[in-house]
Amino acid sequence: MAIKSKGRSRSKQVARAPRREAVAVPTPFFRRRWVQLVGALIVGMFAVMMIVWVTNGLRKNREADQAAQAKAQQKTAMVAWQGALEPALSKVGTLNGPAPPTVEPTVSTAAGNLAKGQDAGVTAAQLLGSAKDLATAADTIDKFDLVDAIRGKGFNVNQTESLLSSKLSIVTGLRGLEQSARLSVLAIAADGATKAQLASSAKALSDSSVALIQDGYNSYLNALSGVDLVGGGNSPGSPQLLPTG
Repeated sequence: MAIKSKGRSRSKQVARAPRREAVAVPTPFFRRRWVQLVGALIVGMFAVMMIVWVTNGLRKNREADQAAQAKAQQKTAMVAWQGALEPALSKVGTLNGPAPPTVEPTVSTAAGNLAKGQDAGVTAAQLLGSAKDLATAADTIDKFDLVDAIRGKGFNVNQTESLLSSKLSIVTGLRGLEQSARLSVLAIAADGATKAQLASSAKALSDSSVALIQDGYNSYLNALSGVDLVGGGNSPGSPQLLPTG
């Protein structure tokens, strides 16, 4: 018989592998909170920039359209003023393109000659004829309602004042030349101290009147240039566009 072992037999146990700690799976880059926040901020900034860019573009286009419309209205007003001014001046002088016109030069020459104690160089009848023409030209220009022509046409305060001052200077200058011619007529008929005094007054009035006409006409030319027109052409009163390109 087999002899039983006194002790209880023990089964052999297999050693277990060491237990591993759980490894955290990293969050994908684009799902990380800070990445999403930064991305949202960048997108928001880009959207704001686009809105500002579009808004500025629309405003610039609107301003450009308004400026073009105002310029077209200003050109219409200046064409009307040109049609009144230049034909009247051409009847008492010569238009010199981009330079002030030469207005009744015989009046200035006569006044200058008389002031020097010389012969006037023209007759009293010629001077009276010039005086009449100058008065007519001044009346024609003065009757043109420049205020109404430029009202509501987009001219700013400085432009309006310059245009109205230009008209006043030209009209005043023409009337001054008219009076200078009449003083010269009186000087031709006078003698002695009276003749010298009349001649001196005629010369001073002629000089100041010519300066007024030149200043006024230069302002007028600047206004024309501002709306792409030129003045003093060979065809008085016909507006001419400035060359472009």
